Amino acid sequence: MITPQRETALLRSDLSNGASGSPNHRVTRVLIVDDSPRFRVELRGLLELEDIQVVGEAGNGWEALSLTETLNPDLILMDQNMPALSGIDATRRIKQAKPDRRVVFVAAEEAWRQEAMRAGAEGYFVKGEGFDQLLRVILQPGLAGALQYQREGHKQRRSVLRRVGVTLAGMAVFALFLIVFPLPPQWFPAIALLFATFSFVLYLFGGE
Repeated sequence: MITPQRETALLRSDLSNGASGSPNHRVTRVLIVDDSPRFRVELRGLLELEDIQVVGEAGNGWEALSLTETLNPDLILMDQNMPALSGIDATRRIKQAKPDRRVVFVAAEEAWRQEAMRAGAEGYFVKGEGFDQLLRVILQPGLAGALQYQREGHKQRRSVLRRVGVTLAGMAVFALFLIVFPLPPQWFPAIALLFATFSFVLYLFGGE
């Protein structure tokens, strides 16, 4: 669990990597939705340094729905774990009422990324991932999709490398076993089939 103090530390560390001095752009009107008052204050301060107008703050999903209707923000920065109504449920309701409204998650954990995207979120950031990327997504509609695609590509490549590594290690152990415990030649076809099956299973599940 990320405490308010930890959230503050994460945001401050991100500021050192931020996108200060960004080029001129139309002022983006943002609604911050998070149940941590400390986090909302910190995030508001960072956004306003970049000339991004924070039009309001909400502490739960129901407040987010109400303020979205009354304040009509360009973009909603949405948390997930909140009392009364979660960020995903709030996002789903907001997108049903206002399909063109942009919603970007800034959540404490990675676990809800896919569900948030299915609910209609444009992007998903884990607190502490990098304020500069979040800022770019806020200022450049449509960029979140490219970043998501890039992130998924890196994830897939890492998975393939893990699979190959696990498979090679397993093959080496299997070969060592055959060297230490030699078997009769008539067993070779069965051993070859077993070896191939063993390698395939390792590759199939080794990246999980």
